[in-house]
Amino acid sequence: MDAASTAFSKILHRGSKGDEKESPGNNETASVDRTTAEAVEHETVHKKHLQREQQVIDRERHQDHHKTVVQPLKERDVMPEEHRYEQADVQRRNMNHNNEKDAKIMLERKQAQFKNTSEEAGTRSKTVQEPTLTSEHVHHHLHETIQPVIERETVMPSVTHKTIPIKEMHQDPTLDEGITINAPMSREEFEGRLRK
Repeated sequence: MDAASTAFSKILHRGSKGDEKESPGNNETASVDRTTAEAVEHETVHKKHLQREQQVIDRERHQDHHKTVVQPLKERDVMPEEHRYEQADVQRRNMNHNNEKDAKIMLERKQAQFKNTSEEAGTRSKTVQEPTLTSEHVHHHLHETIQPVIERETVMPSVTHKTIPIKEMHQDPTLDEGITINAPMSREEFEGRLRK
C-alpha cells in the first residue's frame, strides 16, 4: 500500500520543486501541505446459487420364508344316503322375436342427418424427473412348520329331485311399413292442425 501511496503522491506533485512556491515578481512564499489519503476499494459481489435435488432411497427388505411339511394320516367314514325333494319357482320365458334393435337402427338412420358435433383438442403436458437412486438390502428369514394332515374320506350320497315349470310367450318381429309422403300444405294450415 505504501508503494501505491508514493506513486500517487508523485503524480500530484509533478512540476513542483519542494513544498514551497514563489510568486513571480513578489518576494512572497507559500507553503503547500499535501496529504495522500489511503486508497479505498469499490467491490461488487455477485452471488450465484444452484440447488440440485435428488432422491436417495435406502431400502431394506425382509423376506420370511415359511415351509410347511405335510404328514398325511388316513381315515374313512361312510354316511347314509340322503334324499331331498325340491320344486323351483316357475320360470317365465318371453320369446321376443321382434328385434327392437333393428327397428331402433332403422329410425336412427332416418334421423342421422340431424346431428350436433363438437371437437376438443387434447392437453399437452411435460414432466421431467431426476432419476431416483435406490439401494436395497434383503434379509431372508426361514420358518418351518410341520403340519399333520388327516386325509379323511367321507361319503355322503344325496339325490335332489327338482321340477322346473316353464311358461313361454312369443312376440313376432317388427315390420317396416316404409315412409309415407303426404301432400304439400302451407305452414299456417299445418300449425292450425297442430292446435286442434
